[in-house]
Amino acid sequence: VDQASGNGVDVPASGQMLVELTVYLQDDPVNVAGLTFNNTARYSYGSFAGDTATLADTSEDMSIVEPSLVMTKDGPATLAYGTPGLFTLSVQNTDTIATARDITVTDYLPNLAAGGMCDVPPVVTDVSIYESDATTLVNTLAESTDYTLSFTPGDPCVLVINGVSATAALGPEQILVVSYEAQLDQDTPTDA
Repeated sequence: VDQASGNGVDVPASGQMLVELTVYLQDDPVNVAGLTFNNTARYSYGSFAGDTATLADTSEDMSIVEPSLVMTKDGPATLAYGTPGLFTLSVQNTDTIATARDITVTDYLPNLAAGGMCDVPPVVTDVSIYESDATTLVNTLAESTDYTLSFTPGDPCVLVINGVSATAALGPEQILVVSYEAQLDQDTPTDA
């Protein structure tokens, strides 16, 4: 049905109409990796006024796949007060088929009785997606457009990066890299 007029669409004799749909499964406990399902489409038509016929076709069976995410955190072995250290969170989708969407990366920074890393919020310097070789750039993500960022003081304090756009989706074998600078609190003892 034509959305503007509410009328059907005319397809000329020997013509065809191709409709492509992208379908996402609901986030439901029953939808698990390996489950087989199919999709049925129905359409109706009238070859003359008052004649309607309904036809249907069912897709081939499909299996649900899901991404497999592995995260590593890298940073300096030592830090000195007043000098920020560069930390990197790398999240790889190790699956060879599935794409990971709406990824949330959470990092817990220490907030100890004597010292920690929570007085000054971390500064995110880069959020990018790379191919599996870790050098071929796929996308550099933009805050507020592709991801949201929050920092919550506490014990521990929490840095959260949420992917919010299609650009932030992590394809098969791709790596999401979050780089940020953080520093020691002033009351952190030397050699703690």
